[in-house]
Amino acid sequence: MITRRAFALGALAQLRPKPNILLIATDDQGYWDLGIHGNPVIETPALDKLGAESVRFRRFYVSPVCAPTRASLMTGRHYLRTGVYNTRFGGDTMHSGEVTIAEVLKKAGYRTALFGKWHLGRYAKYHPLRRGFDDALHFSQGHLERYTHPDQLNWNGAPVEARGHISDVIADSARSYLLANHGQPSFCYVAFNAPHTPLYAPDTYAEKYLKKGLSYSDAHMYGMVSHMDAAIGRLLEAVDENTIVLYMSDNGGVSKHFTAGLRGFKASAFEGGVRSPLFVRGKGFGPRVVDAIAAHVDIFPTLCELTGAELPRDRKIDGVSFVKHLRSDAPADPDRRVFHIWDRVAPSLKSNALGIGGQRYKWVRGQLFDLDNDPGEKVDIASKEPAIAAGLRNELEAWFADVTKGKVFEPVPIEVGRDDENPVEIQASWATVSEGAAYTFLGYDWDSVEKLGAAKWKLEVLRGAAYEVRVAYALAPEAGGASLSLRIGGASVEARVKPSAGPNVFAVSSVGTVKLSKGACVLEARATKAEVAINRIWLHRVS
Repeated sequence: MITRRAFALGALAQLRPKPNILLIATDDQGYWDLGIHGNPVIETPALDKLGAESVRFRRFYVSPVCAPTRASLMTGRHYLRTGVYNTRFGGDTMHSGEVTIAEVLKKAGYRTALFGKWHLGRYAKYHPLRRGFDDALHFSQGHLERYTHPDQLNWNGAPVEARGHISDVIADSARSYLLANHGQPSFCYVAFNAPHTPLYAPDTYAEKYLKKGLSYSDAHMYGMVSHMDAAIGRLLEAVDENTIVLYMSDNGGVSKHFTAGLRGFKASAFEGGVRSPLFVRGKGFGPRVVDAIAAHVDIFPTLCELTGAELPRDRKIDGVSFVKHLRSDAPADPDRRVFHIWDRVAPSLKSNALGIGGQRYKWVRGQLFDLDNDPGEKVDIASKEPAIAAGLRNELEAWFADVTKGKVFEPVPIEVGRDDENPVEIQASWATVSEGAAYTFLGYDWDSVEKLGAAKWKLEVLRGAAYEVRVAYALAPEAGGASLSLRIGGASVEARVKPSAGPNVFAVSSVGTVKLSKGACVLEARATKAEVAINRIWLHRVS
């Protein structure tokens, strides 16, 4: 029976405006890269103030590297369920069947926007506008090549260039978005690229820390954090009182000047590699410090509870809402587990970054630590507590079997022939190389395949048609000319290419036109000279 009081409370809840959500994520900022977390050197006044006003989680966990964390953040699921398994080579693509927090909030009446790093899909099918975002100023790579005047940004489907430092571009664009009156509740995801490499802080910020005696790398990282902190301060000025603000990082730290006594860095399963700040500020929350463990997968269900949005019912959601910790001093769950795994090639129980943690004990690659008494993970107690170590190991194995069941860890096919992505750019980093071919890692847009050999890409041709083939290649003058051979399904094209200006200077050449049939196929590239390096291939539908 519904009482009069319950009915009145329900009606009142309907009249309350839904809260706006501002989710801020930084890139490679360690738990220790904040003044409020005890760093005696770094200057982060805006974030320190936000932390002091927030519910602050002392043990909030993320993945050891970035794209996996972003997949879990968007879906509430462990990243290995989502198709993501790497930070590059095509393994940073979240499958199109995943449901994102942006989609769920949009369905609940929210206007949704992304500003900054996406890193969950290079190609159009996987762009944020197709994952629930109404607006997106984004880049898809793991980092930008140019932090000043960035030229790898995309605004609502079109490439754009920008002036200034990327942290300012992201923050000030998001600030303008928040200041605009869209007439509906908003979800704004602001994903900074700092302090990820390449190391570039504005001079005044870097010089400040060089004068304090920090190494070049740490001075620039600290400078990038302080510069970003100022940008976040401007962003927070645009926030109204009905906004819930969440701030976190995407993996463990990289800087080494101060580590708060934690062991390990980014790409490891030790605390320094997987612990992130988490501040949550909102009406009726805190401020307080929470010792209960929480994780990136929890953000999705937490936002659903806070906004009244519905969780997807047709899939496993690994996260649990931590709203109770925002509103009161709720006890920790002694049975809660967080799982850590990362491997550059493919995940396995032999991966270098492998671990499982509970509220007190943590297992990392055969070692057991008591985090209550040894937060720095200095003393392995596996031999003293073999039952606890074995139990955690068994839980980890069962979890791994579950999240990898039926999964194939390889790049998705690249779609060819889309109206909204014509020509399509085939990047070197998506290739599988064999027969002596080599791969050169020089940044997402400047990787190349060389010493061909054979390089192969999986494609999905959406429309049978004629396609012009263009290639960006480098060939040193002393090597003379060379022949390129490209086979795409049953079609092929061969062309003679002239030397470029040098081994690192890439020329673009149209090598012919091929007739492609609809369906799955493989693009295979070969060259007659080992000195040929291919950076990209474009397929442009012309009929």
